[in-house]
Amino acid sequence: MDIEWEDQDRAPSSMGSKFLTLVERPDAKGGLFWEHEYGKLLKQVQVHRAVTDGAMQRAFRDRSEERVDVAKLRVALAQEKAGIKALLDFLDADEAGNHH
Repeated sequence: MDIEWEDQDRAPSSMGSKFLTLVERPDAKGGLFWEHEYGKLLKQVQVHRAVTDGAMQRAFRDRSEERVDVAKLRVALAQEKAGIKALLDFLDADEAGNHH
């Protein structure tokens, strides 16, 4: 039986099937995959939050040329909110046991 490991630094290998025990569905994704997916969602929220924070700082009576209008602030807030929802949906799915 051919084996592909979650650890990308580990080369694929082979093993006799009589030494293996199936413990999960063959289509299940490993923990490293889900940690990577969570990391991507978390990074997106952090990026959106930084944009939102900057937009809020520049939205009210900023005398510089970089003033952000309220419409752009609303867009930044909506993007942050969508990112947080995706992150919470991911965590809900994890608590329900849907990330195997």
